[in-house]
Amino acid sequence: MQRSDYVKTAKRDAINALVVILFCGVAYSGVLQIPVRGAAKTEADFFPKIIIGLLLFLALCLLINAIYTMVKHRADVREKTNWKALIKDNRKVMNTFLIFGAYILLLQEVGYFISSFVFLLTLYLFLMPGKKRYITAVVGSVLVTVVLFLIFQYGLSVYLPKGRLF
Repeated sequence: MQRSDYVKTAKRDAINALVVILFCGVAYSGVLQIPVRGAAKTEADFFPKIIIGLLLFLALCLLINAIYTMVKHRADVREKTNWKALIKDNRKVMNTFLIFGAYILLLQEVGYFISSFVFLLTLYLFLMPGKKRYITAVVGSVLVTVVLFLIFQYGLSVYLPKGRLF
């Protein structure tokens, strides 16, 4: 790998890490709005806080690694960032965040079952390269949604949103 490739990859990683850190901030502010019912061993905000904390930790590791790589190879390579190419290279990451944001917005309106099914199906169809297996996508989305519901509802005693439509 050439030195300019290291810098290009490091810039991409740094931007992705910053986007994930920003997302963690927005997600954490959303988690703070989850009502505390006091009826369960763990509240509904427990698991999201753990996931957001882990995601933030990994994003910070990625950012530190990217900065280290840029500093290490910066003396040899001075090039301008092609923002259009960078956005094109990271299209899947950005679209995944948009899909996840839509999922979060739908969660309170239509409830866990419908929004999770639509989210998983959309994400699978978007990220799966080549020939799509629609039956596998539908069955997998239903299974993951039901299994997660059972784990949260009965294993962790965490109530999932029912939505306003149901």
